[in-house]
Amino acid sequence: MKFMEMLSKDLDYYGTLLKKLAPPLVTLLSAEPELQYVALRNINLIVQKRPEILKHEMKVFFVKYNDPIYVKLEKLDIMIRLASQANIAQASRVWWCGAQALVSDNFLGVSRSACSL
Repeated sequence: MKFMEMLSKDLDYYGTLLKKLAPPLVTLLSAEPELQYVALRNINLIVQKRPEILKHEMKVFFVKYNDPIYVKLEKLDIMIRLASQANIAQASRVWWCGAQALVSDNFLGVSRSACSL
């Protein structure tokens, strides 16, 4: 991250570096929930500083019905940070479905059928 601060954003190398950073971060999200949470917390810090690294990876942060609540909350937080004009319709729909999933986890009775992707 410090190295990226020294680079000019208009260099081809900068773009290549961004493309190479996303896949390893996304791969960490296929682990068990406890490791997912640690990875999501670190991804959240990275996205706060450099959201362009994961701007095309919104789909990996979609909330799954069997994710623990702490993983769901981190995924939703990251999606909010990654939201832009280009993907706001998709992000808001997924955020709404994630919010419904959180409510159903806590209070039961909210249908997930309206949020099938």
